[in-house]
Amino acid sequence: MATKIIHQISSKSGPTELQLKSILMFTFTIGMFLNSLPQEIIDGNPVPTVIFKGHLSIYRAFVISIIFAFTGSFCSLMIDRKPEVSRFCGYLSVISLASAFSTVAFALLLDGFKWVFQGKQFMVE
Repeated sequence: MATKIIHQISSKSGPTELQLKSILMFTFTIGMFLNSLPQEIIDGNPVPTVIFKGHLSIYRAFVISIIFAFTGSFCSLMIDRKPEVSRFCGYLSVISLASAFSTVAFALLLDGFKWVFQGKQFMVE
């Protein structure tokens, strides 16, 4: 006989302390690592050539997402007296990290399309 397990999502749930600390350390490491990558200058702004070559706006979106993820996780870990604000900051951190991953995926997708279609000429008869 199968038993039914009921999962309840409480209004008090949110990212755990371990998840927030992991996001905090990951975003800090990414921020420090960005300075050591080879860079090109686009409109007076340094842009890493590894992933974001020629994509200044995508790089800016990535940096803003990393900043929000870091700030959200830091604030969520530091705020103890107001659990609603702490939970909001935790969700902001998780959503911002997902946004940072999506911007990297988008930049890689654009570079993949450039690589595939570069130098290919289609024959028209």
